[in-house]
Amino acid sequence: LEQVSKPLAVRSSSIFEDSVTQPLAGVFSTYIIPNNSKDLTKRLNDLEIAIKLVYASVYSDQVKEFYKSTSHKLEEEKMAIVIQEVVGDYYDQYFYPHICGVAQSYNYYPIAHMKPEEGFAVCAVGLGFYIVDGGNAYRFSPHYPKVEIMSTKDQIKSSQTHFYAVDFSKQDVNYVRDGEHAALTLLPISEAETTKRSTTVRQHTTMKMTVLNQDFRAMDHA
Repeated sequence: LEQVSKPLAVRSSSIFEDSVTQPLAGVFSTYIIPNNSKDLTKRLNDLEIAIKLVYASVYSDQVKEFYKSTSHKLEEEKMAIVIQEVVGDYYDQYFYPHICGVAQSYNYYPIAHMKPEEGFAVCAVGLGFYIVDGGNAYRFSPHYPKVEIMSTKDQIKSSQTHFYAVDFSKQDVNYVRDGEHAALTLLPISEAETTKRSTTVRQHTTMKMTVLNQDFRAMDHA
């Protein structure tokens, strides 16, 4: 926390999530904390709460029902926590990546000369919660990225209209009460088309890269 100032994603890594036969990807909770408070104690407290809530999601009604439909046993589950720096840029009071995506190795609905084992991908602007929650997004085959798998009418109907971003204007974020989207906000896609990346962040990044380059030159000379 003393070294990373960008938002953090707190997510699970469990035995059954990556099961070969019946994977449980996306079942457990993921929390994003803004990680922007000047008070290090508050940032640590937010992180601790998020970690506890991810562990607690194992016992949610949704997960229990899902386990009933599989051969897995809840009491045999083992979980670790992964803390990742969220990729993205600052746009005024918001933070989000240019693009997010989900890829699957098997395509159950191939068309034309596509093969099921070639898989497919779904991409959207902003944070990946939008895709996981079933929002409209762009679907395509990685093997044939230029091949349109939908008609023009269907493309328009399924075009992305909103996106998720971390909202730094939110005060006193309550993860217990508001859940996974506590620190996020759902914005119209037009917001991404008009909002410019924060200049101060760009300058700060440039300065960091300059220092790194100088360090590498010094190492070469050494």
